[in-house]
Amino acid sequence: MTQRIGINLVQGNLRFQREVFEPKKASFEELIQGQQPRALYVGCADSRVVAEMILDVGPGELFVVRNIGAIVPHPNDDASTSLGAALDYAIHVLEVPDIVVCGHDLCGALRAIVDANTKVGSHLERWLRKGSSDVQGFDLIDHAREMSIEQLVERFVAVQVDTLMEYDVVRDSVSAGRLSVHGCVYDPRTGRLRIRQPGVESFMEFRPVETRTSILPPPASKVDAA
Repeated sequence: MTQRIGINLVQGNLRFQREVFEPKKASFEELIQGQQPRALYVGCADSRVVAEMILDVGPGELFVVRNIGAIVPHPNDDASTSLGAALDYAIHVLEVPDIVVCGHDLCGALRAIVDANTKVGSHLERWLRKGSSDVQGFDLIDHAREMSIEQLVERFVAVQVDTLMEYDVVRDSVSAGRLSVHGCVYDPRTGRLRIRQPGVESFMEFRPVETRTSILPPPASKVDAA
């Protein structure tokens, strides 16, 4: 089985070379010169939620960080090193104008918390707790069963957005008007996003319209890679 899976992945790469890379070779060659992504995307590692697909963007347009639950650890937490490095690089080097934190409905990790199927003290429970307390100290995990999974996901995303503002590099860039930060929730059942704008508690659903809209800033010209 393992060998067959490996072969399938290689075959997938061969199809990519033949059907995607070669027809668009000029575009991929542009990316070799550098990158200037439109946003830093912080999302869940769930295999059903592919950032580039749900936001309809191509290679080079998103700088992506993914982990279980789309968690943003507090900047003083040792677990913040990876995300903190991504923030430093995205903001100082790539100069992204936007950060998007994206959670999603049907989140297996949060569902396990709601259903009490997560062992206390497990790696999963300990990791989710790094992003479960809001600024007032209210712990969402301890009260998860008091709300719907949709409410839990929205509040979880809101906490991550608020925690991002505790990173100096983010707070300073937002204050200087160089960066915006907002959260969203993706619904795998409909393909729609619910957006939380800065300073607004509620999430607003974006529905399809004739004129294409995006939560991302417009594309920019490429810059040399660092």
